[in-house]
Amino acid sequence: MASQNENSLIETKKTSKSSKNHTYDLDWLKNTNAKPFLTDERHLLKRPITDQGCQKRLSKYNGLVNRMTPEQIDEELRKRQLSTSGEIRIRRIRLKHYYKAQLTFGCENPLKMIQQHFEYIAVVDFEATCNINQGNNYPHEIIEFPIVLIDLQQQMIVDKFQSYCRPSIKPILSNFCTELTGIEQVCT
Repeated sequence: MASQNENSLIETKKTSKSSKNHTYDLDWLKNTNAKPFLTDERHLLKRPITDQGCQKRLSKYNGLVNRMTPEQIDEELRKRQLSTSGEIRIRRIRLKHYYKAQLTFGCENPLKMIQQHFEYIAVVDFEATCNINQGNNYPHEIIEFPIVLIDLQQQMIVDKFQSYCRPSIKPILSNFCTELTGIEQVCT
């Protein structure tokens, strides 16, 4: 990489091989203080299934999902009008959650029964500087500020915003950070 002086401009962009094609399932809320916004039915879905017949059927479905190819999983998700985006692990979990909801509540489309308190939610996924051996006191700086707006009625992303920030403490990203985030710096 060519040396850069303080006056050079840095354009930050996301590479096409970026790992940033995240899928935001409703479960992303589980580690937040958003429990008051979830309906009682949603809390029930988190409880273990106690009926042994249901447990056996769920185990059978989970085994089937685990043996499916990515194409088969996508086909099953499309049949159920669920998102096919994200890594294969996320798509498998999404399909398993669908089956669990069906067995727990016995409804055709469990996503339609969740009463929403909002029409839209905005999901923010900051990216920050990082290093492979950063330690506890590493000064993280935001390098990407993306937001997606999700229409809860349609259950789809309706708008996106993305902005990049040049870090000031360590203005050049480490190779580890570039690989992890998919964000690279290009001199212009």
